[in-house]
Amino acid sequence: MDGKCCRVRVTEAAPHLTFPSVFATPLRFESWNAGFRWKRETDGWSVSAPQFPWKLAGSEGSGQMNLMLPPPASPVLSLKAQFAVEDAARLKPYMPQHWGEGLRQWLTRGLVRVPIPKATLVIDGTLADVPYVHKPGSWSLEAEVSVAAAFDAAGWPALTGLGAALACR
Repeated sequence: MDGKCCRVRVTEAAPHLTFPSVFATPLRFESWNAGFRWKRETDGWSVSAPQFPWKLAGSEGSGQMNLMLPPPASPVLSLKAQFAVEDAARLKPYMPQHWGEGLRQWLTRGLVRVPIPKATLVIDGTLADVPYVHKPGSWSLEAEVSVAAAFDAAGWPALTGLGAALACR
């Protein structure tokens, strides 16, 4: 170790990650197993994890990420994660803060039971610019959704027994 680079292997940890500008609730992982490498670059620190499996609120997956920490600017994230979810309703506490209050309330009331057998999340850009409307960067979520019961909110018809491909960008 020369003070410019370091590696650490985290095995079977259950970390809580706090991103108050993105999520109102800390991400409370049930498990996370990853090798991290950080290195001092000319414009800050680079943190990477070439492979990290995790479990979070009934979801299970793995991904790769690189995070640039350029002081004093916002971090820049490059992330690709593949995962499955027993029931997406369990992920409601982790809805992004930038989603409108009306949407978050509607999803909180309406999502009842939504298994997601396969999904991919990609984020590439400055975290302060999420959701990248009129800003450089991109994000996408593609998922196979199997709706057992959803949108069972007052005034809305119940939706059950539906399979769909969901693509958000």
